[in-house]
Amino acid sequence: MILDGRASCRERVNGALSSYLKGIDERCNHIVNITVREMAKENNVDEKLKITDQLKWAGLMNNFKNSAEEIVFNEIIYV
Repeated sequence: MILDGRASCRERVNGALSSYLKGIDERCNHIVNITVREMAKENNVDEKLKITDQLKWAGLMNNFKNSAEEIVFNEIIYV
């Protein structure tokens, strides 16, 4: 009987932790997406570049994404 209570408590804690971590993940992904869009806008990386030079566009967008993720890791995750 006591073991059933422990399992139930553990399941509630795991559920709460999973929900909390999911919220952090969603928040971080949202911040990364916004930051990438801002970086692209500041550097004039737009659909026109995507059409005319796909490799350059893809490389720049990957760089922006990596930079944005590094910002999020340092300011939110690793704190």
